[in-house]
Amino acid sequence: MLRPTEVRECYFEEDARREMEVLARRSSGVALYRVRGEPLSGLWGKPKLIERQGEILTLE
Repeated sequence: MLRPTEVRECYFEEDARREMEVLARRSSGVALYRVRGEPLSGLWGKPKLIERQGEILTLE
């Protein structure tokens, strides 16, 4: 059974890709998503999958 274990927030895609590589070394699957929104208002759009490695959960 797959379970989410860790979420890391990055402001730049390059930084997110580096974090993804670190997480991939110790996980069965990792995913890189882009989420656009307004942090001050708490309004967020739907996540968009950019890249994945291994098995991941789907976001709903």
